[in-house]
Order: sequence, then structure tokens, then C-alpha cells
Amino acid sequence: MKINFPVSYFLVVFLCLAAMELGADSVSSSTWTSGGYQTSLISGNGKPGRITLALISDGYTAGEKDKFLRDAKRIADGLFTSNGFKGMEDLFNIYAAFTAAKQSTLNRSSGETQFTADIISGDPKDEKKLIAYIRKNFPAMQAVMAIANSKEDGVGVCTSDFKFAIVPSDADFSLSIAIHEAGHLFGELVDEYAGSDEEGPNVTRNKMNPPWKGLSNKTPIEIAVDDDDPRGSGYFRPSSENCVMLDNEETINFCAVCKDVLRKAIAALENGKVPLDTSPLPQ
Repeated sequence: MKINFPVSYFLVVFLCLAAMELGADSVSSSTWTSGGYQTSLISGNGKPGRITLALISDGYTAGEKDKFLRDAKRIADGLFTSNGFKGMEDLFNIYAAFTAAKQSTLNRSSGETQFTADIISGDPKDEKKLIAYIRKNFPAMQAVMAIANSKEDGVGVCTSDFKFAIVPSDADFSLSIAIHEAGHLFGELVDEYAGSDEEGPNVTRNKMNPPWKGLSNKTPIEIAVDDDDPRGSGYFRPSSENCVMLDNEETINFCAVCKDVLRKAIAALENGKVPLDTSPLPQ
């Protein structure tokens, strides 16, 4: 799931993240404290130069710390069972970062946590607060994924410019949602399900000359307007092959096109080929 924000928001996010250290992992110890977070390495060897991902707690009380660590480890390990990430464990350092919430959100009827509330409120003050918070506490991370202590589906959220996502801990398909969001984070893949209206490396309006031409000779499939309206939207995905970017309840794997795009993007990150924008922050 991807939430669309105004262009001005993306500009602010991009400039904020431009100053972050995106090229290498500056964290060498296995455990440290950052801004009140107790943080531990849960996947990778901790050496510099790896792609860095922080899994941070959202809505877990002090008494639920062990649950968070189990949830984070399950998602970190599960990421590499998907064909988009399989065999790439040595390219990543993944950290679990815990800070205690005053109240548990696991059984809250709305399933809303602090991060999800900030992201979906639409209030620019909330958006800026979230950006500043992530920037302050996780400056060495290339991506941050909050694990919301929730049974609710559909709280996954991510933008390609702002490398941040939220996934539910206890939803039926929480691992698939996490892998779907990781496709946004690391491959800049876009949603393929009904109602999606954004072009990217795996969705196009140019059926005859798609960006994946040469990768697949399968006939592109037109995306429906929405679940209740089967008419074509004018946007096309690579094929009828199932993909976690299309349906994160049926699979944890990517179609051939998305897999290729994602793995090439990860390789580019690992080899330092992604340029670091050093534009100054707005004053």
C-alpha cells in the first residue's frame, strides 16, 4: 500500500533525507542506544558498507519487548525467503530498535498506532514531526520499517522518496505485507492491484513499449479501475503471473519483472552506485 502525499511533502522529505548517510553503514557495534531506543543487530554481520534497515517498535509496552524482538526477527528472517531477497542476506545489516510505548496497541479496536496516526492524518505538522523524528533517531539507516503492534491489515505505508514503511505485527499476512513494502523501499516498485494509478518500473501506460521490454515477452495485463469496477484503467502490469506487489495475501514472491528490478536495485545500493544528494537542508 502506498499513500500519496503532495509534491511539496516529497520535496521536504527528499531534502531531509539527502543529508542522511545513505552510502554505508556507520554502525559497527551489535547493540547501542539511540534516542531512547535499545537497538540490536538481528541480521547481518554488522560490518560497514552494508545496506541498513531498522525495524522499530510502534505500540509495544515495556512488557511486550520480547514480543517485538520476536516479531522483528520473524520479519527480518522472512524477508530473505522471498525470491526478491533470497541469497542476499550478506548485503544487509538489519537492526531491531525498541522503545516502550505507554499503552499497547495490540488490542485497540482501531489498530491505530502513533506512526500510522501521523502518516494518515494529512496534517503537515504530523508529517514534518515524523520526518524529523526518523531523521534524528536513525540517521545511518537507508530504510526504516516500523512494526505496528496491531492485528489490522492494510496499515502498510511507504513512499519511494521517504524510505519509511509501517507493517502490522499480527495481521494474517504480516510477512507478505512487509515484503510488499520492502519492494517499495528498495526497488521503488509500485502497486499493481486494482485502483493503482502510478507508473513505475512495473506499471506503465505504454503497453507497446513498457519499461520491462526485453525482460519479459508476456502480454501486459490492464489493471482494473477498482475492485468494484472491472473496466480497464489504462495502466498495465507485466503479466498475469502472481506477484506480492499485486496480491500480498497469496504470495511472498515477486513476478519475474519485479524480481529483476528489485535485485538490480539492491545490487546498485550495495555497490555504492546510488549517488548521494548533498543538497543543503532548507533553513
